[in-house]
Amino acid sequence: MTYFVHCMIASEALSMMVELRERHLGYIRGHLATVKYGGLVGEEDRPPERLCYFLDLPSRDAALRFVEADPYRPIFERVEVLPFQQRIPGALSEES
Repeated sequence: MTYFVHCMIASEALSMMVELRERHLGYIRGHLATVKYGGLVGEEDRPPERLCYFLDLPSRDAALRFVEADPYRPIFERVEVLPFQQRIPGALSEES
């Protein structure tokens, strides 16, 4: 199943985010079969406030474990993990 993971970045943790970036990217590279896509939410010219992932995992608990093991975990002040059902573009192309 796909899970949408929405992480709020603590504003006071931005400098830590820079320090942890390479470890975080290494973690993501090691899990490319799990991470469908992800990235920062917000304007490019402003400090990031949120990060999101779409993860392909068998359970919500597995998605939570994925986030807990991410080197970026200390910068997240809140994490939300929700089941995600992709409908577009698939459903639209199937109706034609």
